[in-house]
Amino acid sequence: MQRRSKPVAKKAKKARKDEEQITVLLREILAELRRLNTNLERRQQTAAASAEPAEIEDAIDMEDDDENGDSGSEELEYFE
Repeated sequence: MQRRSKPVAKKAKKARKDEEQITVLLREILAELRRLNTNLERRQQTAAASAEPAEIEDAIDMEDDDENGDSGSEELEYFE
């Protein structure tokens, strides 16, 4: 019986080691994703802060047109 338990113990030890390596890799991936997300948020804030007022107004006007359905008004006039 001791012969059987040694291979089982080796397999269990290897499985634990593999799980630990996977855990370390997942933590590294999570840390990298958090870093990238932080960088993205900073860039978006910087871009928003440095945008020209006219660009912001144009973007708002375009959103309003889309919400009101005004974006296709030229086409409707053409067919009328």
